[in-house]
Amino acid sequence: MGRPRSEGRRGLQEGMSAMEGQRVAKKTGGGKLPWVITGLVAGTALAGYLGLCAWVGGQQTIFPNVSVLGIDLSGMTAEQAGSTLAQTMAQEGGQVKVTLRYQDWSGELTAGELEQDWEDLAQLAAQKGRGNFLTQGAVYLSCLVGGENLTMDREESGQPALERLLDQADREAGGSVTTASYVVDETQLHMTKGVTGVAMDRERARTEVLDALEEGLWKKFGQGAEGTVDQVVTLSAIQTSPQEPDFDAVHQEVFREPKDAEMDPETFEVTDHTVGVDFDVSVLKAAYASAKEGETISCPLILTQPEETREGLEGKLFRDLLG
Repeated sequence: MGRPRSEGRRGLQEGMSAMEGQRVAKKTGGGKLPWVITGLVAGTALAGYLGLCAWVGGQQTIFPNVSVLGIDLSGMTAEQAGSTLAQTMAQEGGQVKVTLRYQDWSGELTAGELEQDWEDLAQLAAQKGRGNFLTQGAVYLSCLVGGENLTMDREESGQPALERLLDQADREAGGSVTTASYVVDETQLHMTKGVTGVAMDRERARTEVLDALEEGLWKKFGQGAEGTVDQVVTLSAIQTSPQEPDFDAVHQEVFREPKDAEMDPETFEVTDHTVGVDFDVSVLKAAYASAKEGETISCPLILTQPEETREGLEGKLFRDLLG
């Protein structure tokens, strides 16, 4: 039997309604709008950043919040910054002090005793972030937010005042390292090899003292500490081998050119002659390298007699006088 007409009609209507629903849900091209907006925003941001880079490149002053050893140089030219650094350190550097302690010895070093090229440090501060057009804007923003503190140039500083203080500590506190020594007799040079012992860790001492000075300078100028800022560094000792002697320096001390005796034509006095002295540096080095610590080695001297000795010249003068 076939289905009733009412059921067939109802099914047809449902099918048509389903088809109409699908046509209504069809997508349109409106999804491109967010991408257009994003592109416009990105382009505007890029243009603004490039404008910032161009503006930064045209400035001749140091970036905001840039300091050297805690001394704020914001907005200064390189020349102004150099003068500010030199003047500040001369006037207030003595208020930053490091006390060095080594065994029973103690000494003091102030920031005012530092030897530094302040103009060079000022130039470094002025060049901060200006090496590349596309990055100088980002560096400017970074300094604006967080700042930058430049420290001393340790490669070129040398710091003679610190070296003198460490020398004093070595002399007065002493150590158990025995350095090489030598003596010369009539025919040979005798050298005693050094002996390993305990001595100041000098390289570490330099680093720790300069670190303490920089920290004190930051407290004084970067954080505004009142009065004198005193840092304390306790120097450490390590097992140290004796330094190899400077064989060329030893050679210069021992070497003598032969010199003839001479007569003064006015006083007729005869000056003494000089016997030439030399030795083979390579022979001394080889003997030193094979010796044990504390052992004494010998190297023969090469003696050269002058052509005219005092005795010979006086004999000739006496003979001529008799003649």
